[in-house]
Amino acid sequence: MAAESCRGSINNGQYVYLKHFAANESETNRIGLYTWLTEQSLRELYLRPFEIGVKRGGAKGIMAAFNRIGAVWAGGNRAMTQEILRDEWGFRGSVVTDSYQNSRYNPIKQAVIGGVDLMLGTCTESIDMSDPALYAEMRESAKNIIYAWCNAYATAKTHDPSEDRFTASVDFVVTVPKPFPYWFVGLVAINVVVIAGIIVGTFFLFKPKKKRANKDAAAVGGDANGNTVPNAGNIAPVNADEASAAVNADSAAMIAPEPAVSATAVAAGESADGIPSGETLSFADAFEQLPEDAKTRFKQVEKYALNISGAEEKATGTGVTVKIGSKRLVRLKVRRGKPVALFDMENDELRSYRKESGIKFPHAETMITLDKDDSVTAACRMINIAAERVQREKEQAAERRREARRNHRDTSGDDEDE
Repeated sequence: MAAESCRGSINNGQYVYLKHFAANESETNRIGLYTWLTEQSLRELYLRPFEIGVKRGGAKGIMAAFNRIGAVWAGGNRAMTQEILRDEWGFRGSVVTDSYQNSRYNPIKQAVIGGVDLMLGTCTESIDMSDPALYAEMRESAKNIIYAWCNAYATAKTHDPSEDRFTASVDFVVTVPKPFPYWFVGLVAINVVVIAGIIVGTFFLFKPKKKRANKDAAAVGGDANGNTVPNAGNIAPVNADEASAAVNADSAAMIAPEPAVSATAVAAGESADGIPSGETLSFADAFEQLPEDAKTRFKQVEKYALNISGAEEKATGTGVTVKIGSKRLVRLKVRRGKPVALFDMENDELRSYRKESGIKFPHAETMITLDKDDSVTAACRMINIAAERVQREKEQAAERRREARRNHRDTSGDDEDE
């Protein structure tokens, strides 16, 4: 292909430069690249295409490469551009460098003496014309340049088209219908699906983290000042021993049931909250009068309870109740100007606590006053215990039903045998 391209150009009054001579196999960092190879590899692999272009195609132009052959710049390598190209192959024409960089890397003297005729670029390097060797090589370079031009001109004038091996005409142009690029539609569709998948995946990648962060913060993640409550983010169920240890004298108290009101005056004249004696506030009003840090702790416990699987909330005029089915997890109210969490449960630890305190109740009810961060942690642990109890009761009820069905089948089988 290279040979016929050269032949066709010369026959039409032009001459081309075959490039890059030689072993220019990389465009990355090719300036100053050292190329090491054996002479056999050089001749059989990298010089062979140029040899065909020169010998068969009559090429009259060669462009040298940027890289080095061994340690010598290809544009100033006399063994390449003179001994092999001109002496062995019989090349007659001009050799040009690749783009001229500077006198340090592309010295003109080295290029001219090495067999190069033209420098591709503006050279500011001074030339010592008193050097006879350099002077003689420059005369030879001028001769090579003129010969390449004159040879192409003369060949075109004396060329016989009947001797051409390949012919082509550009007088008649055929318009080929352009097929519809179905592959492009498929590529666009794939891109749309991939981009949509990335967008959706990114959305769900960040959404759970944000949701989890909100749940943790709302559950028991921090106090009114944004400080993290130790172990508050642990929502794994804990046992009764852990809960009873957390419900201490500072964060929990056992009280008897009170009337179904949210806040009631506790003394004649005026209560501890400044409410006139005997006046009752609705839950909403009592909640609004709470300090912001108390509201935060109330909401933390409420949201923690709602995070339990199957939990539902029911708001009444006296407070908020969170249940799983018909089983109550916690009641949240406002009593004596403070948010409280109420739990209906009975266990050995609570009975021991009441016995030691000497207080008796009509029924077991645990109240945790949410007046500090530790009390929020204790309330959440108590919610875990209540959830475990509900789950345990469900499993026991299911086991009783299975046992009843087995007994029924056994009884029915005995009747049939009789």
